[in-house]
Amino acid sequence: MLHLMEGRFGPLPTAIQARVAKADLPTLEAWTGRLLEAKSVDEIFR
Repeated sequence: MLHLMEGRFGPLPTAIQARVAKADLPTLEAWTGRLLEAKSVDEIFR
């Protein structure tokens, strides 16, 4: 997930990296789905 986010949005803040690292699988799956259409990193976490 982090690799995909960095590829799309560039370097990520440490807080975002930590949030993703601590997320459970269902949350990661939801975020990954949003990543496909998000225009910003913030849109992934809504």
